[in-house]
Amino acid sequence: MTKSTGQRFRRTLTMAAFGMADLAGDGCWEWFGGRDEKGYGRVRYKKRMHRPHRLAYEVFNGPIPDNMVIDHLCRNHACVRPSHLEVVTWKENALRGIGPTAANAMKTHCKYGHEFDSQHIRTTGNRAGTVERCCRTCQKRLREASRSKPEVRAAKNLASREYKRRKRAEARALRPPETPRTHCGRGHELAVHVVDGRCRTCAAERNAWRYANDPEFRERAKARAKAQRERAPKENHD
Repeated sequence: MTKSTGQRFRRTLTMAAFGMADLAGDGCWEWFGGRDEKGYGRVRYKKRMHRPHRLAYEVFNGPIPDNMVIDHLCRNHACVRPSHLEVVTWKENALRGIGPTAANAMKTHCKYGHEFDSQHIRTTGNRAGTVERCCRTCQKRLREASRSKPEVRAAKNLASREYKRRKRAEARALRPPETPRTHCGRGHELAVHVVDGRCRTCAAERNAWRYANDPEFRERAKARAKAQRERAPKENHD
């Protein structure tokens, strides 16, 4: 951010906070400009949209490190007062909020009342790179119930197979109807050249090319033809 931009932004901040009753106290400096659907301010500088609270932190406290975000200590998204802003990591910012991540992190017991301690909790990682907490007692109980009731496991497997079968049927129903083939890939008419589901003309052309270019195939073909000639007189004599 250039010096002139910083000076203009300082003046903008002063004008935005001018209507507050107690500027010297710990009150928020409300951003009176444009805001997005989440309540964060928006301001345009150098043909780009920026967050006013991020610009405020850079003007008064210096640049923001990479892979770091700004957290509002006052929980007011429209506040641009530098003393109410703190640089934190993405994880820390999520845990300080009120979303599902913060709500699950604050839980001390599972939904069945087992305490989240070293004896009752197991920490696992998923594909997204996040850490999940699992209750050992609940998982053990589910495994024992599944082993003791084979009919329950069989019912689950049957339901899974039925679901997959239904999904495949739905996928087939969405496919466009297939038109019957009248020619093979090389243009030979199937009604004339196909025997036992194979195009004899293509097979003959392929064998002719291999006979001319593949010595091993040529030797095998000669041996097979010789064996057929030797077997033919015996069959005629019988």
